[in-house]
Amino acid sequence: MWFKKSIFIFTVLTLFSCGKDHSKGKIINLSNEQIFIFPKSVLNNPEIEELYIGSANATAYPPMSLLPKKRIFLSSIPEGISKLKTLRVLSIVSSNIKHLPESLSELNNLTHLNLSFNPKLDIEKYTSTINSLNNLESLVVYNCFLNKKTIERLKAKNPNLSIIDNSTFFRKIQ
Repeated sequence: MWFKKSIFIFTVLTLFSCGKDHSKGKIINLSNEQIFIFPKSVLNNPEIEELYIGSANATAYPPMSLLPKKRIFLSSIPEGISKLKTLRVLSIVSSNIKHLPESLSELNNLTHLNLSFNPKLDIEKYTSTINSLNNLESLVVYNCFLNKKTIERLKAKNPNLSIIDNSTFFRKIQ
């Protein structure tokens, strides 16, 4: 049972498919597409509410480990991400990103942020950026280093924020 739940949590639903022109649609699903550069057409779509980039699912390895099935080579998120004013869900999983743009803090409607399996991203450097996301309800940072003090700082600013990391992931699905 835990296997099905773990796959559900890390699987981006692939019910919506989008062609190469990402300038239309409320849900843009680029899961499992090999992306090296953030698509500019995405930034030209003011209607986007959900954006999924990266591995669409993970393989569970008992007793308590998950690995993405595919890594993408996206190395950065552009500052222009702030144009996506209606964005509620941002999922960038299993990429090579090293930095989060400061303009991420301007995404006032963002409620769910998934940055799992981004080993080059030091989440702790971006505590203030994440804390400025006033409507953020969930932060998924599985397989990213996040120490207890950082979690406490994030929770102090937003007590209702649900943080799923290595230490909480398997407790939540049992």
